[in-house]
Amino acid sequence: MSLRRVPLRLQDRVIKWFDYLCMCNKSTDEEKTLSILPDKLKAEKVIHVHLDTLKRVEIFQQTEAGFLFELVLNLDPDSTSPGDYICRKGESITE
Repeated sequence: MSLRRVPLRLQDRVIKWFDYLCMCNKSTDEEKTLSILPDKLKAEKVIHVHLDTLKRVEIFQQTEAGFLFELVLNLDPDSTSPGDYICRKGESITE
């Protein structure tokens, strides 16, 4: 908005509107909203959200950080159900 010279008062109102939507769980599709982020920023967000969870899983506690980053970046939370395997020991994450 700054690049388009939107007045600060209007920028603030827009930001408050999105904050309100998130607070009330009335936001539009989160993936659609986040899809406009640059890839690097999307990756950072995904890592921040999911990395700590994976670190608590016993089979991942002794793995290298690079592997966990790749695993997090390749997770698709919409395609798995509780109890589903996302990978098995010895499998490549690209399979």
